Parts: sequence; structure tokens; C-alpha cells
Amino acid sequence: MTLQSLFASLAPSIVRITTKSGATGTGFMIGAYLVTNNHNLKAARHNASIMHRLETYDAQNQSLQQWSCSGQELLDQFEVGSPENDHDYAVIKLERTPFTPGPLPLASVDVRVGDDVFFPGFHFEHPRLVLHTGHISSIYPSGVATVLQLDASVNHGVSGAPLVHLASGSIVGIVSRKGTGLTEKIEELQKFIDFNIRSFPGILETRTQNHMQGMPQHDPHNEPSNFTLMELAGLYTKMSDLLQELRRSANVGIGYALCIKALKDEPLWD
Repeated sequence: MTLQSLFASLAPSIVRITTKSGATGTGFMIGAYLVTNNHNLKAARHNASIMHRLETYDAQNQSLQQWSCSGQELLDQFEVGSPENDHDYAVIKLERTPFTPGPLPLASVDVRVGDDVFFPGFHFEHPRLVLHTGHISSIYPSGVATVLQLDASVNHGVSGAPLVHLASGSIVGIVSRKGTGLTEKIEELQKFIDFNIRSFPGILETRTQNHMQGMPQHDPHNEPSNFTLMELAGLYTKMSDLLQELRRSANVGIGYALCIKALKDEPLWD
């Protein structure tokens, strides 16, 4: 099959996962099962009442099916999973949903460096199914998992997408959003700036109190001026917002997926 035909057949079974809190992710259907990254269920575990919206689109990005449920409903249908620092997958049995079963099998082939692959997913907060292509650039162990490094960028929101082996037309991995050296440095800088933003109210209060204690009574020309600090606080806030956007969209041409073998060996497929 060609890339175009594989994508067209797979697209209706790729699920966009969103919550009102802004969390986004991707999943894919295998029969009645939704497969995604385990870390995509963080919002449900943090707040079981938060509503999740699951939806699918075709290859032309026309809306197909939609389904809403609480985080608790998702967790109640949880079948098997592996922690985020392990194989990072979750399998949820969606018996009452209208989604199309996925047409592609889990891999029965051994992948090699240089193999062509592709993955469709929902990037950022936009309801558009995006297709990325590339090849496997490295294969290496990480703890108990096997990591497939890709020469393709994995953006925020695409975590949980299927990694498809082009030659065999089978799913060989689950794409996972991983931090690169750039995103890690951005995150460190953002933590520093956010810490300073949280410190500003205390600094302003202390400065005002100190000024008031030494200020003569009824002197209108000796009012405390916080303009510089307030202006700096506003600048820090803008920098923090910018860094959040940079961290989300840092795109350096490297992506990662976790080998599907552990998921394929789960007894629920028997």
C-alpha cells in the first residue's frame, strides 16, 4: 500500500483527546480498544470529574465521530497499562463509543535503523490530523523499554499516536513527546522566571511597608513608587508566557517512540 492509502485507511481510527483544562493528546483504535500514552490520563487521575472529549476525523480533516465522558468513565474502562517511565501505554476498552476500529495490525516485524515510518496525530490544540514521515534513526534501550528515535519532530499533542512501519503497514511503536536539550533548558528558565513572578507580591509589600515606616506624615510628594517593580513584574509575566509557547512548539527535527512489543504481548489481544 502507498503512504496515501495507508493514511486514508488509518485516519478514521486516530482519536483526538482533549479536556477543558487544555490537556491534549492522541490515541488510536485497535478493535474496541483505545491505545494511547499512559501520561495522557494524568488529567483524569488528577480530577476524575473533568470532562474528556474524544473525536475522530477523516484524511480530509472532516469531522466523523465525537464522544464525551468524565475522567472517571475513562478510568473505569482502563484495561492494562505501563507507567510513563516504562513503556508508557494505556489501553481502554470503549464498548459504547462509535469509533472506527483500526485497520492496521500491531507489528510482527523487527524494525531496523533506516526503516521508513510515519505517524498521524493531533498537534497542539488544533483539530487537524497531521501526517509526519521520516525514518528510524536509532534504536536503544531505556530502562525496560526500547526507544525508537525518529528523524521527525514530535509536537505537543501528538503523544499517543501510532508509529507505522511503511513497508509492512503495521504499527511498530507509540509516539511519545519527549524533552530535548532545548526544551529542558527552556523549562529551567521558565521555572526561574515563574519563581520570581511569585516573589513580586512579597517584594512590593515589603518595599511599601519599609517606605511607609520612614515617610513623614502628610507629605504628598513622598508617595512610594512601585512603577519599576510593577513594570518588571509585567515583563516577567510576558516572558513566562513566551517560554510556555516555545516549550510547547520547540521543534528540532527529533522525535521518539516506544517499541510496541510489550503492548503486543499483552494477553488481551489473544
